[in-house]
This record gives sequence, C-alpha cells and structure tokens, in this order.
Amino acid sequence: MNQELRQKVRERDNHKCRFCEDEENLHTHHIIPRKASGSDKQENLMTVCASCHKRIETTQGKALKRLKEQKIEEEVEKRLEERVEDQIEGRKNIVDKIIESDKPITSTITMYIVKKPLIGTDRPRIIFRGYKKETALKKLEKEDYASIKKTHMRIDLREALEDSQDKIDRKLKLNNI
Repeated sequence: MNQELRQKVRERDNHKCRFCEDEENLHTHHIIPRKASGSDKQENLMTVCASCHKRIETTQGKALKRLKEQKIEEEVEKRLEERVEDQIEGRKNIVDKIIESDKPITSTITMYIVKKPLIGTDRPRIIFRGYKKETALKKLEKEDYASIKKTHMRIDLREALEDSQDKIDRKLKLNNI
C-alpha cells in the first residue's frame, strides 16, 4: 500500500480514528486482512489509532484462527462421514455377495470365557462370554478363583445373516411395523 492511498483514506476519515476519534498516531487498517485475500482498495481500508489498531488486529487474528479451526473441523467431519458411508456401502456389498452365493461362507470367531467354580457342583459359573479380551481380563481380575479360556468358534455367515433377519422380522411384527 502506497503513501498516496494512505493519505486518501485518512482524508476520507477526517484524519480521525474511526472508533475512538483520536487524531494522534494514526494507522491505515485493512478491514478484510491481506491474509484473508483482502485488497488494498480504499473500500477495504480505514483509519484507526495505534491503540484501536492493536485491539482490532488481536481480535481479528483470534477470529480468523477460530474460523480456520472451524473450517478444519467441518472438513474432518465431512471426510469421516464419507468414510463411514464408504464402509457401509462396502459392507452392504459383502452382505449381498454372501446372500447371493450358494457356497457356505464360514468365519472363525475368537471368544473369551471367564469361569468360576460353583461350590458343591461340577459345573462352573460363567461370568463373562464375549469377544473383547480386555473386558474378559478385567472380569478375571475382579473374581477370586476364576479362570479364562480362549476358544474359537466357526460360524456360517449366511446362517448368521438369516438369523439376524429373522430377529429383525420378529421385532417388526412385535411392534406392528
């Protein structure tokens, strides 16, 4: 920005700060900062004193930073939503292939079982049965005389899908949907 432009802006603003009307130590301020693609045109410039200019720059800087952070957060959220949609679509495709296939499709699932002996019986009491090792270990720590067993179970994915669909159908019927 050249000196001639600064002088025109100060004349337009009557050689006073546009905020406090101070006439000392005047600066020419960009309303939309150059960092945010603000121009050096007269419409984007205003006369301010050094004190108001510092206050504006600090406030404006913080506001721009918040806007950038918000924009980044929105972009991250948008990308996450796209990823989830892609994963859902991918899973739908897998399910469709499983349903269309005539071959048995099996998978091995690892389960953890935490047992504790019941006094007076030969059967143990099952405290936990699930897929998460961390949860099983936490249960094991809480119980005296308990033991943990890792087991593998083969399941037919088609049967599991059909069972799930049957459960969904039953729930819909129960709720009259």
